[in-house]
Amino acid sequence: MEVLEWRIISVLTVNDLCKRFTLPGGRVFDALANVSLEVKEGQFFTLLGPSGCGKTTMLRSMAGLETPDSGCISINNETVFNSANSTFVAANRRKIGMVFQSYAIWPHMNVFENVAFPLRVSQQRYSEQEVRRRVREALATIRMEEFETRQATRLSGGQQQRLAMARALVMNPRLLLLDEPLSNLDALLREAMRLELARLQKQHGITTIYVTHDQSEALALSDQIAVMNGGKIVQVGSPERIFDAPKSAFVADFIGSTNILQGTLLGKSDGRSTISWNGASLQSCMPTELSQGSQVAMSVRPASIRISEKQAPALNSVAGLVKQKSFQGTSIDYVIDVAGFDIRATGPAQTAFGIGENVTLHFRPEAIPLFDPAKDRAVAAHV
Repeated sequence: MEVLEWRIISVLTVNDLCKRFTLPGGRVFDALANVSLEVKEGQFFTLLGPSGCGKTTMLRSMAGLETPDSGCISINNETVFNSANSTFVAANRRKIGMVFQSYAIWPHMNVFENVAFPLRVSQQRYSEQEVRRRVREALATIRMEEFETRQATRLSGGQQQRLAMARALVMNPRLLLLDEPLSNLDALLREAMRLELARLQKQHGITTIYVTHDQSEALALSDQIAVMNGGKIVQVGSPERIFDAPKSAFVADFIGSTNILQGTLLGKSDGRSTISWNGASLQSCMPTELSQGSQVAMSVRPASIRISEKQAPALNSVAGLVKQKSFQGTSIDYVIDVAGFDIRATGPAQTAFGIGENVTLHFRPEAIPLFDPAKDRAVAAHV
């Protein structure tokens, strides 16, 4: 009997990509510094980072809208850029779909013609019957069949975003590139379109590269996340891995809300580390190669802190005073003053503490990753 071998195929491979810009005044800016990554077939892969980190330059380089200075890019094992032999495949020949932040909808065309436009200008000739069939399939995919004859200027923001998706999908691209497509939408519509994006991507299994600076979007949508900073990828992993085991204080602070506490390593025993912070002793279930007396940084998520009424001091607990509170529906976000240091913590709405109330914060040892502040890197893997 024939045995079928299943392999995960790499749709996109980027090796040692560099891009440098010269700014006014002659200052040189490295937008990309030897960036490498690999995206598997069917993945929703997100490039996440602050403004100016290089993520959009990376996406534009993949699309063929930017020419890197050096490196190599392959899509479906076809080299589309290689500085070593001057290979550069034009954007319209890379068989990709792209949705821009501004959507780039043609205002003088109706919905049908906007979606049909890539087919009409393609190097491959399509019959009018084929154009109509593919446009209607794309509109059905994004649930806009009834808008076929509507002018693009009469669409809402969410409808324009879906129209841009249909136009990207009509060419059956092997790779879909999305450049902050939800950033212009209000919060409620952004949440709805986030669910729609996830549905479309999973339904069609299309390999997708998504650029955003919104951590919640990245965590909700992605199979894999590449966190970028200063033109480099500083960590790649699943949303769960990056959130729970950040490789640096930068990643911990950027992915979700956290408290970065600077302390001194008091000792190590049985795989645990004890740190002196602000007059208290905090214990982490993370071993470290740092020596006793070394400076150490801790990341403590607000949701991992338990708040109780004032109690006697104990290991992994500190006394504080409620300074601010913000009602979030099912939870309350607090700012709590601990001996002059503000700690953010989250508690259930049904157990509310008042401003000015004395409370005790309890830290979970298994939820305190440690970092070497001098090198901004995790000192050990989670155990």
